[in-house]
Amino acid sequence: MNSFVRYGIIVFLSFMLIFSGFKLYEVMNNPKMVKAEDPKLAYDYSSNIDYAVNVTPNDIYESSQLEAGQDYFVNLIDDIETNFHYQWNSQAAVNLEGTYSAKGVLQAFIGEGEDKEPIWTREYALIPEKTFSETNDKLEINEPYQLDLQPFYSFIQKLEEQSDVDTNTTLTVYWDVNVQGDTEFGGISESSTSTMTLPLYGKILSVGGSLSDEGTGDVGQNAMVKEPGQVRNTWLFISLIVVSLAGIISMLRFTEGYLERDSFKKDVNRISKKFGSRLVQIDEDHFSHTMKVLRVQSFEDIVRVSDDLVRPILYKKIAAHHITYYVLGEDYVYSYDLQTDADLPEEFIEPRKTM
Repeated sequence: MNSFVRYGIIVFLSFMLIFSGFKLYEVMNNPKMVKAEDPKLAYDYSSNIDYAVNVTPNDIYESSQLEAGQDYFVNLIDDIETNFHYQWNSQAAVNLEGTYSAKGVLQAFIGEGEDKEPIWTREYALIPEKTFSETNDKLEINEPYQLDLQPFYSFIQKLEEQSDVDTNTTLTVYWDVNVQGDTEFGGISESSTSTMTLPLYGKILSVGGSLSDEGTGDVGQNAMVKEPGQVRNTWLFISLIVVSLAGIISMLRFTEGYLERDSFKKDVNRISKKFGSRLVQIDEDHFSHTMKVLRVQSFEDIVRVSDDLVRPILYKKIAAHHITYYVLGEDYVYSYDLQTDADLPEEFIEPRKTM
C-alpha cells in the first residue's frame, strides 16, 4: 500500500481512537443526569364560580332571576347570587388541610385603553379565611355568597362627588384556595384562584374574569438517571474504539507501505507479473572467465536479448533491494541491475569486466 495512504489511514484511526476514548471518558465520568419521575399518586383539582343575577320587578324580564352570561341593566339589578365550587380528586386518600377565602378589590381608573391608569384601590373581605381538614380521596367546597352591588355603587358615587372626577371603576372578586397534603410518597402544595370581574360604570353590566381554574399533579419518587441519549452515545463510542483499534492493528500487521519515489518494489512486481514465466532464479553466478559481462540500460533490453538468443532470463537477489538479471550468450553475459541508489554496493558502480 502506498505509504502516504497507509500512514494517513493509521493517523485517522488513531485520531478516532483518541477522540472516542476521550468522549467515552467524558460520558462515563460526567454523565448528564435528568430527573425521572415514578409517580405514585396522581391528583387533579378544579374551581369555578357560578352566578345568577336577581333583578327588581320590571316590565322587561318575565323572570326575577337571570342566568349567567348575559348583559344586565344596572338600574334593574337587585343583587348577584354566587356560588363557589372547589373539587379535589386523588388516586388514594390524602391528609388534606388548607384555607379558602373571598375578597373584593375595587379599583378606579382614568383614561381608556393603553392610557388607562389606576388612581385608587380599595380591598374588601367578602368571606374571611376559612380552614378545612380532611383525609379522603375527594374534597368538595361549596360556598354561596350574595353579592350586593349597591354599597359599591354608593361608595363610587360619593368619591366622584368629592373629587369631582368621573372614573371607570371595576370590582374584581377573588376566590382563593390553598391546599397542603401529606402522603407516604411526599408532600403536596397547590393553590387555585378564580375571579369574577364586574365593571361598575355605564348603564350595562357584563360579568367577566377567569371564572374557573383547574390543575393536575402527582407525587412520586424522583430519581436522577442518565439521559437516554447518553446510553446510546456510550455504546457508539465503545464501538468506535473497537473498530479503530482493530483497524490500526490490521494496518500494522497485514500491510506495509512503499513510497512512489522508491520504485524498486513496483518494478520488481511489474517484471514478475509480466515476465514471470520467463524468469529463472539462480543462487550462483560462476560463469566462464572468458565471458565478458555486458551491462544493458533497462530490463526491456534484457528481454530483447533473451528474445534474440532464445535464452531464459536468469536473476539473482544480491541484497534486499538489489536484483541482477542475466541472459547467457556464447561469449557474453548480458546483465541488468535493478536496485535503489541507497543500496548500491561500490563494487557494482563500475561494470565488471569478468565474472
